[in-house]
Amino acid sequence: MTQIFLTFLIFIFGTATPLIADEADKKEEKKIPIRITSDKMKYHENGFIVFFTGNVNVDDGEMKLNCDFMTVNLDKTRNPVKIICEKNVVIRKQNSTSHSDRAEYYVPEEKVTLTGSPKVVSVNTKGEKQTFTGKKIDFFRSNNEIVTYGGTVEFGAPPKKTEEKEKK
Repeated sequence: MTQIFLTFLIFIFGTATPLIADEADKKEEKKIPIRITSDKMKYHENGFIVFFTGNVNVDDGEMKLNCDFMTVNLDKTRNPVKIICEKNVVIRKQNSTSHSDRAEYYVPEEKVTLTGSPKVVSVNTKGEKQTFTGKKIDFFRSNNEIVTYGGTVEFGAPPKKTEEKEKK
């Protein structure tokens, strides 16, 4: 299996930009490289499109994504404007994991739209599990907002303590 390693110093998936400590007052941002690996990559110069096929893995420091196919649409300056991930899409970010058949990322809006049996499972600061399912789920990276369409939200109880498990 041939792996193609491609590191972008651009924001493919948005907000991976921590402040530089010495210059926090100036609010300068430092871009973090994004690593994409796949079995195959194909770039169309004229169409400004990049295709990643087979075992696609993305890591931007904040988020990890896995899927079978990924298409990146670029503008004329070769910056991504829309990213489409298809088949077996799994996104992991902090305390949440999503599963779907398709994810579309609209870069300027920092909006991810999940379709095809989407499910997002997150754990809050108390350790309680929350599950979002629906026909479509929108996630806004800039403010961590989740909007579920035609779906269900389940709030779970905190995980049982080890002591309770040992008594059973």
